[in-house]
Amino acid sequence: MLRPEDFVAFFQELHQGAEPYSWQLGILDDLLETGRWPESITAPTGSGKSAVVDIHVFARALAIQDGLEVPRRLVLVVGRRALVDSQAEHARAIQRILSAPEKSAVTEEVSKLLMRDSIGFGQPLGVSVIRGGLTLDRGWIDHPALTQVLCMTPDMFGSRLLHHGYGEARAARPRSAGLLAFDTAVIIDEAHLNIQLAKTVRRVREIVAESPVAHTVAPLQVVETTATPQPGTPPGVAVQESTLDLSSPSDEQLLQRLRANKSLSVVGLESWPLPRSGVARKQGIAAIADCAVEIRGRVGGTVGVVLNRVADAVSIADYLKRAGHSVVLRVGPMQPLMAMRVAARHPSLLTPEGDADVAFLVATQTIEVGVDLDLHGMVTECASAPALVQRFGRVNRRGYLSHAEIAVVGPLEGSGDLTNVWPYTELEIREAIGWISDVARRSLDLSPSSIMQTRVPPSSRRRLIYERLSLADSELLSHTSEDVFADPELDVWLDDQMGEIDRNVGVIGRRMPALNENHLPFLNATPPQEHEVFPTTMARLREGFVYAAKHTERHGDGRPKDYASVAYIFRDSEWIPWSDERMRLRPGDVACFASTLELVHEGVFLPGIGKEQLGDWLESWVKYPDLRSVLPWPRQRVLQQSSIRDEDASRASMDTIGDALLFQISQIVKDGEELSILNVQDRMSRAGFGEWLQLLMCGSESVEDKTVRFETAPPSVDGHVEWVVFTWESADNLEGESRQEWTLSGRVLLDNHQKDVEDRTGELTRTIGLDRDLARSIALAARHHDDGKKHPLFQKRLGNLLEDAEPLAKSGRRRSLARSRTGSDGLPQGWRHEQFSVLLNAESEWHDKDLILRLIGTSHGHGRAMFDQSTGQLCTAIDDEALRSVADRLFVRGNWDELMERTGLEHRWWGVSYLEAILRAADCQVSKEGR
Repeated sequence: MLRPEDFVAFFQELHQGAEPYSWQLGILDDLLETGRWPESITAPTGSGKSAVVDIHVFARALAIQDGLEVPRRLVLVVGRRALVDSQAEHARAIQRILSAPEKSAVTEEVSKLLMRDSIGFGQPLGVSVIRGGLTLDRGWIDHPALTQVLCMTPDMFGSRLLHHGYGEARAARPRSAGLLAFDTAVIIDEAHLNIQLAKTVRRVREIVAESPVAHTVAPLQVVETTATPQPGTPPGVAVQESTLDLSSPSDEQLLQRLRANKSLSVVGLESWPLPRSGVARKQGIAAIADCAVEIRGRVGGTVGVVLNRVADAVSIADYLKRAGHSVVLRVGPMQPLMAMRVAARHPSLLTPEGDADVAFLVATQTIEVGVDLDLHGMVTECASAPALVQRFGRVNRRGYLSHAEIAVVGPLEGSGDLTNVWPYTELEIREAIGWISDVARRSLDLSPSSIMQTRVPPSSRRRLIYERLSLADSELLSHTSEDVFADPELDVWLDDQMGEIDRNVGVIGRRMPALNENHLPFLNATPPQEHEVFPTTMARLREGFVYAAKHTERHGDGRPKDYASVAYIFRDSEWIPWSDERMRLRPGDVACFASTLELVHEGVFLPGIGKEQLGDWLESWVKYPDLRSVLPWPRQRVLQQSSIRDEDASRASMDTIGDALLFQISQIVKDGEELSILNVQDRMSRAGFGEWLQLLMCGSESVEDKTVRFETAPPSVDGHVEWVVFTWESADNLEGESRQEWTLSGRVLLDNHQKDVEDRTGELTRTIGLDRDLARSIALAARHHDDGKKHPLFQKRLGNLLEDAEPLAKSGRRRSLARSRTGSDGLPQGWRHEQFSVLLNAESEWHDKDLILRLIGTSHGHGRAMFDQSTGQLCTAIDDEALRSVADRLFVRGNWDELMERTGLEHRWWGVSYLEAILRAADCQVSKEGR
């Protein structure tokens, strides 16, 4: 049996024998007693804020054992993508320990308890990353009962909470919103930079607290964390010398950290911030680099060099490398693949142990928070005072060094134009300069305890007025499936700083087919994968567009040839041409440029500075076999005429296979045969290439639980196929609706499927502890959510052609039904089976019928708040006039709209999204299991 005091042993196993601090134990005790996290945590850098994950995991295990109410989901929100990944790695380390075959008795018990609630998942803990540029993990919404750690950037979290997740398929939006609004605690790091977000989250909590769901499932909780107290920070836990328990050995070690010596020096430059070009820039770069070299000579060990702008960090790193020093560049917007390669070369650099072979770590704000490294010294540009405090905390972090140095670089007294110091304000820089000058005059060091004795200037307010989310706003935002002229601007509810200059987007490169008309089909077959996306800002992305437009082939009169092919934007799971520099961008957009454009420097997207080609990194799993275990699925191979390049096989043999495949596929098309894997396999075997599929996979890991599909270019007039893309995938890497339709097994009978989904909703709602009446409503909706598939033409779509055959739920075909809804089978394009399910059950005498019908109708994310199909379209091939009359009342005269409005208001929108999320999760789990 697990006891609260066992947390010490659990913590020690996670942290190589170190014991938790008293403030961490206090949070655990309060969480277990009240079910609530503190409203704020104010703790100096290095005092263990990352242990909130450890506390969450252990508390959840005790909650499962003892029937306590502790939020299942912990969301860590931090504004820097590299830090999101760092937090996720800590959570994954815990995940690995919990799933390891050998572990301590305490950890074994924690793992067993968490497994009780891991319905349909198979592991005790779920960890997901959702950050700007691309959504890594879509499958987290399939497991509402699971203990989870979700790592997100502010815009990704906030947009999902508001039913409009950036980069998220429309059909998946209600599920994310509902799950984030209940049974969730969100920890907002650097909360002083996310004031509007925190206010909006608290407002959502107020609204959902009035939902019937909140009677048995707690609304989301908000925790603000900061290293320095800020005006308006809510009461909570504060870590300082006076709050330590010095009878505890661990708190004695924390006191050592709080008193860690770090001397201060100030370096003034005649031109600061660094100019974009010219002599003054060269002199400034040399001065900063020379200062770092001098500190390195005195302190030994790795010295950090922290710049405010990516371009400056790149220049400093280049300067030090040319001088013969060992340098690692670590800036936030680094391509994940490059970051993986750097981590493979220097695995301990960003840990307290460090890497003695690295002389300088050159970075941007990315190392301010969430990175547990321990530098021997630092040179940092002046920033806002709270940002400087964070940076100082990366030096002599554990207090083990007798001597450590920090130099702050800024303008010479009385010089410098401070009107362009983004991402900070002029006021922040002036106040920081005054604060640092005061610390230097008082001969104070930069230990956390010394800093606490000073008045650290707060960050400037980015907004004069903060917006309050209204009920009308909540209603409008919940209409997730409607096609509107423009999506709502979420900035007003989420961002402290309006505008797009630092909003998160991404970039990839592609080797495009020769024919422009094949670009969009090719891109649709090769959506961006996380490892290949170069994170960047909207402002820098626009610079890339201008560069790409200048380097695009033009007509004789100067007009760009096929201007739409300069770039494409991946948004809401679809590609659209980017033809106008002024086109509105959205957070989460991913742009695609030609792979040959020189836009990159050491894994960073830097138009105008980078001299390396953007590249096409889709097939990195082939080029870097040592990284296959960490590269995400799906796996894809792209074949174009004589374009195959493979590190693991001879170029000639792979080129031959690629050309043979394209030839055989073209022949199948010309002969009018079905383009299927079986036909391709038959043709290739007869041509002497029986092992072609294994060669394409390069002998990589087992694909027994994966499905293989392929997509081809539209055939030319003569039947020639220009390219083919092979994809190995599993249910976890599919978009939301496709996961509900996909199954690894063959045909599934409709009655069996609906009964299995009903049973799974019961298992989920019992585990969650949902109100019994609401649970019964979900179960009834599950029992009838696919009734509309009985439509004879839909059964034909599934290949069920016998009149007396039992209705099917799944066809057994390895393709997404979303791609077959073209109208060619007699049903109108866009016909929805769940709308027909509503119609078939509209006259049922159920308690709470409105809610049940709503859950049936929205069981694939559509119908919020209207369906597209009229009575005539919905009832295609149906002669029942009574049924048509009901359809007319529901979907033509507005009864469905009224039903949606009533249920939304009653359940406060997020409440009904939560119920929908449970039903759809059960559907996904059952489908994934092949039932």
